[in-house]
Amino acid sequence: MVRRKIKHELISNEPKRKVTFKKRKGGLLKKMNEIMTLCGVMGCAIIYSSFNNQPKIWPFPPELTRVLHRFMELPKEERERYTVDHKTFLGRLISWSSNALEREIKKNRGLKSRTNIK
Repeated sequence: MVRRKIKHELISNEPKRKVTFKKRKGGLLKKMNEIMTLCGVMGCAIIYSSFNNQPKIWPFPPELTRVLHRFMELPKEERERYTVDHKTFLGRLISWSSNALEREIKKNRGLKSRTNIK
């Protein structure tokens, strides 16, 4: 069975949005639990929503404190390597896209020069 493509847009029906949020949050936390168990890594999640006053903290606060403490003990360069904000993400994406474009331009020039030689 083939899955159909999902449009990523705000769900206008609030009860439906709330149910979808709850299901996806559960799926995300389940996947985090699996990756922590199977791969032996540490992880945590803090999920804010407009439906609850309190954020959902996973795993429970003592484990979360340990994960965050271990992260904060890393040197600043290491921490910055693992954290990405929106601005950094877009900057990296633009840089990667520019490099890919340059490679394609060089590749096309090479193809043009080979066809002109023949």
